[in-house]
Amino acid sequence: MIRLTQLISRTGTTITSRKAYVARIIRMAPSWATVQRLGGLTLGVLLLLLLGLTLFGASPFFSHVFPAQQSQANVVRPPFPTHLIGGFSIYGVADARNAAANGIQTVVNYRTAYPTQSAMGRELGATLHMTQIEAQPWELLYQYECHRLILRGYPQSAECAQNYLTMSLPTLLAAVKSDILSLRENNQVVGVWALDDWPATDLGGAKAILPQIAAIVHTYAPGVKVICGFGAGLGPNGADILNTDYFDNFTPQGCDVVAMYIYSVSVADPTLSPAIFDWSMRTLLPKVRAGLLAHGWNPKTTPLIGIPQAFGGTRLDAPGTYEITPTADDIALQSQSFCAGGASGIAYYAWQSSGLGALQTAANNTNIAEGVHGGIELCQRLWKTSGK
Repeated sequence: MIRLTQLISRTGTTITSRKAYVARIIRMAPSWATVQRLGGLTLGVLLLLLLGLTLFGASPFFSHVFPAQQSQANVVRPPFPTHLIGGFSIYGVADARNAAANGIQTVVNYRTAYPTQSAMGRELGATLHMTQIEAQPWELLYQYECHRLILRGYPQSAECAQNYLTMSLPTLLAAVKSDILSLRENNQVVGVWALDDWPATDLGGAKAILPQIAAIVHTYAPGVKVICGFGAGLGPNGADILNTDYFDNFTPQGCDVVAMYIYSVSVADPTLSPAIFDWSMRTLLPKVRAGLLAHGWNPKTTPLIGIPQAFGGTRLDAPGTYEITPTADDIALQSQSFCAGGASGIAYYAWQSSGLGALQTAANNTNIAEGVHGGIELCQRLWKTSGK
């Protein structure tokens, strides 16, 4: 029940009492001379219409019936950072505080965004002043792609170990819309991660879908950017690992931002020095740039984010193989090389990883933390010098 004393007029004046409200209606009524000319019945109709319109227009009920008219009115969303400084898989308050202490400003998580009023949301927003990028659109696209591959006769693989039987294209797009509607009032969210590791058996399979996902994001959460991730690798003895056919998924209509994640390959000997990898990416980054340009990427309109390796550990999905932990200098060098090569942002992977045992991250390894902090400083210096 809506109390009369709660009503707000169109001019913003609070109606403080029933008496004041009735007096306001009387002042808006026609004069007695007009009443005599129009007749009592006409006056009754006019008064009823006037009272009804005032109540309807002033009542909070009006905004509840038609929420779409004001869905974005009260959301002040920060713009996507010109120079994003992010960290992946930050799933708890302790990791968030560690990341912030090392200079991270945006969390990138493979799940839905933390609501602003949740404990983590309050920590990120009010305490740490961090923004969020969520990856639910990618999780949904991944489910759709796995189901589609199985329908096309491809056997289930490590890339797609589960068949998501109900995931059709309409279901995918409806689920993306539901996710975006759930976060559009969340002023911490500045981006969504929409593309990640793609099956080699269907290169280019996301190109027609990403613009549809982007259209949903742009319609229901204006200002939120769609990020498409692509991968490459560092091989032993300075080898470059890159298949530019994975860029077949790139589309400027579906990717507001491009992100390149480049990590060292797994090895069988955990005692190997990380120096066997070329962390400067001296020959790899030009190949990445050329491949993206050949697929229609325009760096002037679609920013590039570099994702350096800030982890190490034992692979749980491939026993007997290891991810070599880079040194502080390696992480700083990879960061600097990304930024010198045109990246306007960096996002370190990662603070958590369910696929690695004996996980080393910035939260428990001081060398990694030092590398993250140093890499951020080097990139900020480059961005300041370049004026971009």
